Amino acid sequence: MKRNEIEENLKWSIDKIYPSLDEFDKDLNETKNKIATIEKFKGTFLNSVDSFVEFMEYSEKIDRILEKLYTYAHLSVDTEPDSPDKQTAYANVEGLLEEYETKTVFVSIEILKNSDKVLEFVKDEKAKKYEIAMKHILRMKPHKASDEVEEVVALAGGALGSSYKTYSNIRPTFKPVIVDGKEEFLNEETARVFYKNKDENVRKQAYENLNIEYKKLENVFASTLEGNLKKEVFYSKVRKFKDCLDAATFSDEVNEE
Repeated sequence: MKRNEIEENLKWSIDKIYPSLDEFDKDLNETKNKIATIEKFKGTFLNSVDSFVEFMEYSEKIDRILEKLYTYAHLSVDTEPDSPDKQTAYANVEGLLEEYETKTVFVSIEILKNSDKVLEFVKDEKAKKYEIAMKHILRMKPHKASDEVEEVVALAGGALGSSYKTYSNIRPTFKPVIVDGKEEFLNEETARVFYKNKDENVRKQAYENLNIEYKKLENVFASTLEGNLKKEVFYSKVRKFKDCLDAATFSDEVNEE
């Protein structure tokens, strides 16, 4: 079922994020320009509490717009997977996220090198709201690699994450579910509704129709899982974690107990 065949009250209101692709592109280009100049803060943003706050506010604005751009692009591709314009929009946001990660690798490096200064900064009322974020970065100190390695890891981020992107970009078309003699659209989201249907046959159709398509992709899923596991092993070793589980739970401050 195509999006234009779905009742309006059942659609995501994506236009509330951006009314049009033109508005999306406007924010995308403005954010691209901001990211292009963010390296002006390199080596200077920790000169004083004021320069620290200036940088944090600048990066916060970029983070918020990137989240908005990504949400719109991702939902657009989910709703119109065959649209070249929406696919391009999604690819542009992913590319911008990778560029942002690469250009801001200096941030954590400088914060970790100047931990005492940063901890003093966040005692100031102007910077106090950044205290938790800074302590989160400083927890990584035992797992920090050399500056050169950190830069290489940042540059390799896009390639290392390609397995997961392959998985997340798979959008198979599923056979519809027949409910009360009427064809109903099936995907991962609507399946949750069908699984709660009182009619056993509806639940069975939803389950089987989903898994018929997934079965066809089992080799793709196996390959992407292997790639993702290799990425996690790589990061855990570079960051000097005991293993992948230790690395995965570190940010949540979960210990072995």
